[in-house]
Amino acid sequence: MSDATQNDPDRPAGTSPEAWEARRLAERIAILEGENQELRQRMDAMLGSTSWRVTRPVRAAVETLRHRRSGGGRRAAPARPGGLHPPGHHVGPGETVSDPKSVWVLDTGLFDAAAYRATARLGAVSDLAAAEHYVARGEREGLRPNPHFDPAVYADLHREVAGSDIGLLIHYARYGRTEGRTALFEPERDIRPGARPFDPSRPTLLLACHEASRTGAPILGWNLARHLNGSHNLVVVLLNPVGDLADLFVEEAAFVVGPFRKSQLTWFYMARFGRHLAERFAFEAALCNSIECQPLLVGLASAGVPTVTLVHEYPTGPESQARLQSGMMLSGQVVFDAETQREAALACWPGITGRNSQVFHQGASEVPADPRAPAASPEALAAKRDAVFRAVRGDGTRPVVLGLGTVSMRKGPDLFVSCAMAAARRLGPRAARFVWIGHTPKPHPEGLYGDWLQDQVKRSGLGIDLVFLDAVDDLEGAYAAADAVMISSRLDPFPNVAMDAALAGRPVVCFAGANGFADWLAEDPVTAPLSVGYLDADRAGAVLATLLAEPERRAVMGAALRERSGREFPMARYIDRLAPVFARAKAIAAQERDDVALLLADDTFAAELWQDPHEHFTREEAVRLHVRKAASGQEAEQYCRRPALGFVPQTYADHHPALDAVPYPNPLAHWIRAGKPSGPWTHPVLTPEAAMAAPARGAGTSLRAALHIHLHYPELAGDMLAALAANTAALDLFVSTTAPEKAEELRARFAPYDRGRVIVAACPNRGRDVGPMLTHFAEALQGYDVFGHIHGKRSLALTSVGLSVELGTRWHGFLLQNLLGDLAPMADLILDRFAADPALGLVFPEDPNLTGWSLDREIARDIARRMDPAMEIPRSIDFPIGTMFWARPAALKPLFDLGLGWDDYPEEPVPIDGTMLHALERLLPVVAIHAGFGLATTHVPGITR
Repeated sequence: MSDATQNDPDRPAGTSPEAWEARRLAERIAILEGENQELRQRMDAMLGSTSWRVTRPVRAAVETLRHRRSGGGRRAAPARPGGLHPPGHHVGPGETVSDPKSVWVLDTGLFDAAAYRATARLGAVSDLAAAEHYVARGEREGLRPNPHFDPAVYADLHREVAGSDIGLLIHYARYGRTEGRTALFEPERDIRPGARPFDPSRPTLLLACHEASRTGAPILGWNLARHLNGSHNLVVVLLNPVGDLADLFVEEAAFVVGPFRKSQLTWFYMARFGRHLAERFAFEAALCNSIECQPLLVGLASAGVPTVTLVHEYPTGPESQARLQSGMMLSGQVVFDAETQREAALACWPGITGRNSQVFHQGASEVPADPRAPAASPEALAAKRDAVFRAVRGDGTRPVVLGLGTVSMRKGPDLFVSCAMAAARRLGPRAARFVWIGHTPKPHPEGLYGDWLQDQVKRSGLGIDLVFLDAVDDLEGAYAAADAVMISSRLDPFPNVAMDAALAGRPVVCFAGANGFADWLAEDPVTAPLSVGYLDADRAGAVLATLLAEPERRAVMGAALRERSGREFPMARYIDRLAPVFARAKAIAAQERDDVALLLADDTFAAELWQDPHEHFTREEAVRLHVRKAASGQEAEQYCRRPALGFVPQTYADHHPALDAVPYPNPLAHWIRAGKPSGPWTHPVLTPEAAMAAPARGAGTSLRAALHIHLHYPELAGDMLAALAANTAALDLFVSTTAPEKAEELRARFAPYDRGRVIVAACPNRGRDVGPMLTHFAEALQGYDVFGHIHGKRSLALTSVGLSVELGTRWHGFLLQNLLGDLAPMADLILDRFAADPALGLVFPEDPNLTGWSLDREIARDIARRMDPAMEIPRSIDFPIGTMFWARPAALKPLFDLGLGWDDYPEEPVPIDGTMLHALERLLPVVAIHAGFGLATTHVPGITR
């Protein structure tokens, strides 16, 4: 502690010197952080400026001169291992630098000049010359600067940096190495032989587990391996280095793959690895045991391997929902343990289908012995089971209810306590014993859950009748001691302990909706009473009390469970039930191979349209992923990307129902095979190049046209004027906003516009942009031949669903470029098309996203009935997403005739979906077609979102 702090006159009375110094340091840190943030913002602005980009060559030259003046290349440095060039050695005497990046390459310390000279066959050139060759050609040609960095691999695995100005090796040295990015692809290092011989005459099956821990899914995976290796060469993939069962998997496999490092579990690495595995082993199929194998599914889908995924999880949060959605999309077939699981999965993404999913329970698994424990003699095993029996049974004078599982929120020991209290109230004091067996983690990963549970146990009033025991490795003695079993899990698809208890003839009580075992119980009238309402602890306690009080009923239910579970739970039966699922997966994969081959040979599929702007797929990867996603059913009704200009795959599938059956032919490929027939699934697309060359160029000047612009944010007026300036059309502008002061500002902003009238109106803040169009300006707009409708779109509500404001900005730019300009005079070209085609009623941007009805179908149906009871609502639609378009008033007359008033529109704040405004947006093409008009879309190459 400094004297200055101790003697500081500003230190408040009662505040210790230590606390005062800590406060001053905190204040200083806050000030520095604010300054740092300000500097970052200024740097970002500078780096994004035109002047910074223009002066880049000058800065590079200055940097080179600085290196020279500092004596770079003349300082001695110790040799580095492996021949790597030492940092700080730049330019030799008499040498000149043609590209400063060559100096940076040398400065990384990762450039092995001697090895590179040999690889590139450069002869006796200097280190600088070798580096300049690497920068100019070598990196682009995939020549390695050292044995541990492959530029081709780095570019393929990290495509977002492949176009970096500084180069791949420099990026790796400055950023990638610290970030743990992979710079080599050496798949054979992760493949090792198993204990079983590889028989070339047998089919080969891949079996994947996310880990090798002694928990449910890996134990099931080990049991599957023991059954499947009798008929297949088994290649076992273990993704994560967790668990003590790895050696047991080695005993069952011909080859074992993994575990992987975290840096390898990326999309492009696993895609490459999956293709390598498929080429090496020619898999008949793959079985992924858990949705946690999702990274490997990327590779299997990339290689076209028929894949079945067993799902043992519920989607319980954004991360697990995303993993499950991706896993379902990448899998040819998905098997859920319980219908509640599948319902929960499908509820995450409204509109998708479950057509690639099945529901049936797994088989009962044998728990492997702990390989670290010495083999127990029959006598020792019997003694251990007897000890468990006595610990559970107590003095043997009272019936016992058994609960099982790790002490966690999901397994529900707190609910077990509540069920025990409910049973005890009915049975009376000391009439039953309640025993929970399971490990309690320390420290508990769920915070205070363990403390709350201890408090609940104390307050339950059950005293010594409620016992918690630690986990045991053999539950046979526990089942023998129990009279009934309570499965209190909140979410547990098909618990192994429930199957084991049923096989032991013990009545099992559980909560409906919490696991699939409750559904299984409900299928048999004898055992149906054992399935009680979701988390209904009082009802469960009542059922338990009845079982304990009536030994005969307990015996009847126990016998029914033992007989039925003996028939339905053997692992061999589970394997047999998987056989037709594999057959479907193989048929689907074969169809996908044909569809992929066709789309790759044809130029109709538009990869740049189909993939998001931030994605970096090759055309082949995009084709494969599109075909896989469509076959999975995730593009059947809801959100997807458009695979080709002027084509709506959902509408095509609606008119060809055979596409909705195994093997699920791809709609686009099917359309191409059929000769690209016309129908409601296609429409003309107006592009600037074609429109500029059209005979009708300039015909739009004959039309009387107007443009409605709604601006809640007046500052966006400049964007509109800039876009209008790219055109020559004489348009009357009808501008609406939401306040009188905004109207005054907009009159000033639009004052320079001189190609038509400008009418500005302040309207109530109801109905967003649609209300002013259909209510305030309805009569005026219907007096024109054609009118446009645009608005200042910021889409701030996107942040409420986890999307960025930048997405809204890009969306707004996309719409303006397609409907007005300024890359092309789109307003002029659209008006030309209206003049040339009297049947054209509606033109809107060819949005790469196809979103469907979403939550708005029924709202739209009600509005359609008000316009005309005969108006049909199609199953799938393509519409102007964002509600910006050009139209003939006659095509939208039914909408204008509704006579909507301000009170008809929803009040602000308007949700992101599910209102009449969203329904009206989707109804625009429906109304135009019903009125007898056609549709067209616009596409400006290079503009997407």
